[in-house]
Amino acid sequence: MKIYLKLLILFIICCACVPLYAQVIVRSKEDPSKILTLGERMTPQTAWNRFGIRPVKAYDDDLFDCFIERYEYDNGNLEFDSFNSVASEFAIYSDRYTLIIDRKFFISVGMTIAELKRRIPANEMIIKRLTDNLFAVWFKITGTEIFADDRLMLEVDAQERILAMGWIFPD
Repeated sequence: MKIYLKLLILFIICCACVPLYAQVIVRSKEDPSKILTLGERMTPQTAWNRFGIRPVKAYDDDLFDCFIERYEYDNGNLEFDSFNSVASEFAIYSDRYTLIIDRKFFISVGMTIAELKRRIPANEMIIKRLTDNLFAVWFKITGTEIFADDRLMLEVDAQERILAMGWIFPD
């Protein structure tokens, strides 16, 4: 019986040490095979097989202690970074892509902040205006009362229409 208790405690400790993030997917509206899921393994070969692209920049980052590869697709309308071959950040500059959060919230360039607030319940996200044209959004992790550490950044125009969006790795 003691071994089961020790294993249970070890399991709980391991689960507590794993950071919690929302599931984040970027999908092309024109070609659903062009999909990027944050946290997935994204090697140069994977990027080539899926998008037909090579990194535009690759370098060692001493600050994050990792190897970063930067990719640009669709004439720069979709950009993403891979930290140690794991998709970690992205930016979208076109309405040809849909951002899917936890398989239930769909966001696109061209939507307004008011639309976003109508589509996503207030108890599922925290939205904060940072500047006149920049909002930060944090999402609740499905099945918990915890909000993810990573966040969505939204660049908007004067009418609060989304011009660009990007997913930012936690500070």
